[in-house]
Amino acid sequence: VLPDLQAGIRYLVLANGRQFRSDSVRVTLIAGETRELNFVLSDASDVPLDPPQNVDAVAWTAPAAISRSRESLQAYRALKEWLTVRDGRRPAQPGRLTSLGNPIEIDLYWDPIVDSDLFGFGIYRGTSPTGDLSSAELLREPTASFYADNDELLTEGRTYYYEITCLNATYPDGRNSESPPSERVSARPLGDLRLDPLGMGPFPFRWFTASGAERYKVYLYDRFPAMATDPFWESDFTTGTSVSYDGPRLAPGRRYYFLVLGVANGTASRTISDVGSFVAN
Repeated sequence: VLPDLQAGIRYLVLANGRQFRSDSVRVTLIAGETRELNFVLSDASDVPLDPPQNVDAVAWTAPAAISRSRESLQAYRALKEWLTVRDGRRPAQPGRLTSLGNPIEIDLYWDPIVDSDLFGFGIYRGTSPTGDLSSAELLREPTASFYADNDELLTEGRTYYYEITCLNATYPDGRNSESPPSERVSARPLGDLRLDPLGMGPFPFRWFTASGAERYKVYLYDRFPAMATDPFWESDFTTGTSVSYDGPRLAPGRRYYFLVLGVANGTASRTISDVGSFVAN
């Protein structure tokens, strides 16, 4: 029984199990409808699978305030979703903590795979670019193209390496039940990014250096940043800890909100500040 589905959305519903091939159906419901679906699961065969392709990793460090404020959590998720969608990726949820109590998460992405023999994925993690990796998760989701590593042992400033394998439905018994590993990818969580409260007058925007961050960017909003709220101005990247505003004229007496993003390793390592705000003069 799958309750609370929405009308007018095309869903993929898939059934599978160990020792059985998957069966799936796509369905679009109308309002108030109850639909019964039948699946036929045939016996699995020990077919070899290719590893996932185009694997990528992105590390996130979130503001500590999200553990204390629902609004801060919404703002963090909104910016994270906006960035990941702009990158062509699927957004994730916040994870574990830095030394200052901030959530750390490493998100893995790969190309979707459509194969009725696919049972799930093996996620492997380590701290060496060439050494053996340890099993971190058996991801029992054949439609997945994303995995969020929320392990509480993740530490800021340390580089983590990942490989992913495909598992067929005979896993772990079949000779071909696990594919060769994917390419090895890495990510390194950054330190906390804190706003400088003495610098908010409102301009320039100021913040403190985040450990490991190489560049920073400011995003400005004309309403509190939440889901489906895009910034109306963003700065260029800077290696410093302040940015002057050069966007459209602000409405006097109106409250504006902003976030600072710190990045490293291109943009594969990301740390986000808490929400700052000011009333325009």
